[in-house]
Order: sequence, then structure tokens, then C-alpha cells
Amino acid sequence: MRHNLPVTATAHTLADGEMLVSVTDPQGRITCCNPVFVRISGYSAAELLGQPHNLVRHPDMPEEAFRDMWDTIQGGRPWTGLVKNRCRNGDFDWVPANAAPLTDGDRITGHLSMRTRPDPTEVQQALATVRSVSALLGEISSGARHQEQGIGQVNRSIVQIDGFIQQNAAMVEQLAASAQALGAQFDGVHNSMRLFRLQADAPSLGALDAVALRRLGATAEA
Repeated sequence: MRHNLPVTATAHTLADGEMLVSVTDPQGRITCCNPVFVRISGYSAAELLGQPHNLVRHPDMPEEAFRDMWDTIQGGRPWTGLVKNRCRNGDFDWVPANAAPLTDGDRITGHLSMRTRPDPTEVQQALATVRSVSALLGEISSGARHQEQGIGQVNRSIVQIDGFIQQNAAMVEQLAASAQALGAQFDGVHNSMRLFRLQADAPSLGALDAVALRRLGATAEA
């Protein structure tokens, strides 16, 4: 959506009987406009011709209103609605717009728009609608920001949890390695103890000599 800035709080009002008239091609480029349209817009006719009609769109107008208008006239049907236009210097005017397709047989060749002086009550109703829509869009935008922040927090938590899991996995690997090393040390100690027991149960060299001497003596006596 085009955002034309800056804007002011100065309103322009059409005189009784005055009418803004403009014609565009099928793509919405201005091909013709009357002197009242030129005067109120603040542009010259040369600056307007060939330009997109949204050159005079006011940023207060909801995008949905123009989407509905284009969908309607592109479908071959007329559209009517209250529109806030922006002048070149940022001033504005409210006008009831009547837009309709120009056709050649079944082919749309352009669009015609005629705007007159609005009823003040209609303007107040339109202002209330614009405020409501703007407030709703603000709430939606705020909700989207909060949702985005919440998603960011969830993602950060997931990253932290993943970090903890990786740290725990590393600790498990370290503990497994330590347990394996302790097991090897235990096996070494256990083997040493078995050797010690074998050595402790074996007869000493002196005992072996005494046994041999007794056997020799027994042999001599015989």
C-alpha cells in the first residue's frame, strides 16, 4: 500500500454543485481529470496525467477499502464509498466516491470516478470507522509482536535445553570413561591380590630345604 506523507489537519471542502471527476486506464493510471480535481489535489494537470490514482490516497484510508473497490470494479460492478483524499501539501478532503468500470463490449477499458460534497454525518461515521479499524490493526500488530517475542523466547529456551542436553551427554561420556578407567584399575588391583595370595600360600625356601633334609635323612637310615 502506498503511504503519501506528510499530512496536515487542514480540510478542503467542495462547494455545492462541484464534482471531482477522474478517469484511469485499466491499471489505475490517470488519463483524464477535470479542473476541480486538479485544483483540490494541488497538482498540475501535467503532474497528474499518467500517474497512479493512489497519488492522492490518504494514509488514513484502510487498505481494505481500496481492495474492495478494485475487486468490485474489476468484476464489472460499480462501487460507492466515502473516501479521504490527500492533497499535494498534506491537506485532505472527504468525498463520497462513485467508481465504475468503463467497458468496450466485455472488455474493461478504464475506470470512471465522480466525487461530490459529503454529508457531515457521513464524515463523522467514516471517522469513527477509521478509528476503530486503526485500533483493531494496532491490537493485531501488538499481538503479532507479542507472539513473535513468545516464539523467540521458546526458541531461546530450546537452544538452552539443547545446550544442557549436550553438556549432560558430555558428562555421561566423561563418567563412562572414568568408570572404564576405574574398572581397569580395579582389575589390576584384583590381579595383584591374586598374585599376592599365590605367593603367600607357597612354601618358603627354608621350608623346602627342611623337607629335603628330612627326606635325605630318612633315606640314609634306611
